Amino acid sequence: MFNITMHNKGFFGDIFTIIIFLFVISIVLLITLTAFTGVKSGFDDAGIGSAGMDSVYNALLMFDKLFLLIVAGGFIGLVVSAFMIDTHPIYFVVTLFILSVVFIVAQSFSDSYVAIASGDGFSVAGNQLYYTGLIMSNLSKVVMIYLAGFFIALYGKMKMN
Repeated sequence: MFNITMHNKGFFGDIFTIIIFLFVISIVLLITLTAFTGVKSGFDDAGIGSAGMDSVYNALLMFDKLFLLIVAGGFIGLVVSAFMIDTHPIYFVVTLFILSVVFIVAQSFSDSYVAIASGDGFSVAGNQLYYTGLIMSNLSKVVMIYLAGFFIALYGKMKMN
């Protein structure tokens, strides 16, 4: 059984986890909205559209707004995790190198999402997911904000004995 209190320190790789999580959530949301749009249009063409289908469609569009909360929650979790890591300022250069890799990975995920969302099969759903598309197309800027909070929490805390 997994004990959540066993590892109570922060993990340096949390930023990678957050970026991968954002990418996976955005792609799953894009695929789900595309599939449901096809099903909904098929039901509407057959004349059996219902209020239930509309409410499910609106719930899927609500996940676009909830994506903002996931991004904000990821930032808060990253800052808290970075605050829990005990580090020495001598590791600043190593941290900067590793986080430059994070920036490159974020840019590649951003480019991948834009390529997928602007493709023929997903362009309609990609246009409907405004906030998700905005965050994912500017993921490198979002990661820069994440990294600023990470550096402040990691190296700006007072050493407590």
